[in-house]
Amino acid sequence: MGQDEHDDELDESSVTAAVGKKGRRSGGGSGGLIAGFLLGAVFGASVALLLAPDSGRETRRQLRQRIRSLRQDAARGLERAEAHARRRMRRQRGLRGRLGL
Repeated sequence: MGQDEHDDELDESSVTAAVGKKGRRSGGGSGGLIAGFLLGAVFGASVALLLAPDSGRETRRQLRQRIRSLRQDAARGLERAEAHARRRMRRQRGLRGRLGL
């Protein structure tokens, strides 16, 4: 092997030094992660308050209306599902009767 071929080879210590991992602790503390999460949450809440289009009272009123509407939609959906289940049960009873089961 000539000198040029040796220049292309890298050993582990030169790679870790180049990447900058030498001397770092693995499995470091999660304090920085938690602090970053909390800082992000505070920042997000602040931005949301600044950009909110309505007052708190108006937003709560809109939320109440939306919840009421969702409840009504859910109740209608349940009524339709019950009616569908009853029709299927009657149909199955009819088939059983015709088959003599």
